[in-house]
Amino acid sequence: MALNDYLVPLNLSLKEFAQRMIQKENSDISPGHPFSMKLFELLVEGGCDFYELLSIYSEIPKFENNEIDELMILSPAPKERYTVTRNNIRTCIPRWTSSKYSSGPISEVVESIMDSLTDFTPRVRVFNSNLNLRNKRAVNDRYILMISEKNALFMDINRRSTYSFS
Repeated sequence: MALNDYLVPLNLSLKEFAQRMIQKENSDISPGHPFSMKLFELLVEGGCDFYELLSIYSEIPKFENNEIDELMILSPAPKERYTVTRNNIRTCIPRWTSSKYSSGPISEVVESIMDSLTDFTPRVRVFNSNLNLRNKRAVNDRYILMISEKNALFMDINRRSTYSFS
């Protein structure tokens, strides 16, 4: 991919810029997102909020295993380390809005997270409590589950909290 494939106006917000870079790399046929991942690392090291960036980057449809590892290395240290139980998963989700815009009923979301944690296939999954795109004032609690070959992290984006599962 040539550098001029990334030409964008300089008056974009950082969020819009990151979204465009991700979109450009998603449309490329080569595997992975080397430029976007390097940008993520530089932005975190430069002082940008990890959780806000992760929320943007979670829109990437498929992460390579090494990209998940990179995200985990850059993530804040977990507040708690839990064993995989339904109660512990539910503890990490302090608020779930029962709305037609959610990722599903809380019981199904907890079960889905439980299945992902027990099967331990590397992936990044996003769960939204109320992703109402029509109402920008609607509160959406976003949770992101990242599983690598060695580790599993669950992130509460709104509360900027990280939990580890083993």
